[in-house]
Amino acid sequence: MSKLMTLAAMFVVAYTLTMTAQAQANPVEAAQRCVTHVNRVADRAEAVIADDTAACLQEIRRLLCAGRVEAAHAVARRCHQDAKEVVRRAAAEIDTVCTNCIRYLDSVGAFRLARRVDNHCGLVLDGLDALLDRQQQALADALN
Repeated sequence: MSKLMTLAAMFVVAYTLTMTAQAQANPVEAAQRCVTHVNRVADRAEAVIADDTAACLQEIRRLLCAGRVEAAHAVARRCHQDAKEVVRRAAAEIDTVCTNCIRYLDSVGAFRLARRVDNHCGLVLDGLDALLDRQQQALADALN
């Protein structure tokens, strides 16, 4: 759970820095900062999930070798729930940043940039969902 708290703290700091910098930026720079921030949030979430999944897969294999099938399934469930929480927090951060960025871009009349940022945010969020699917498949494969 400490990784989740660290991830949340990093989101808050990065978001604050993004919004402070955005207040003084032109629309192109603001959109660029938003996209960069969104990408960093997604990359951090992906790294946390990858590390946790690797550890879970190792533990699942160890438990299965010891004949502890139910314990291995419990590890897989816990691992997937932890990943869903990381994605939930990352998605909330991305949604907040994107909403504020799009609102700013709309307020200065940069509607095309706002639409591009919105599209990018949607793709990143879809990528996080796909990440969960891949993790779930890896866990299922390890259990079979």
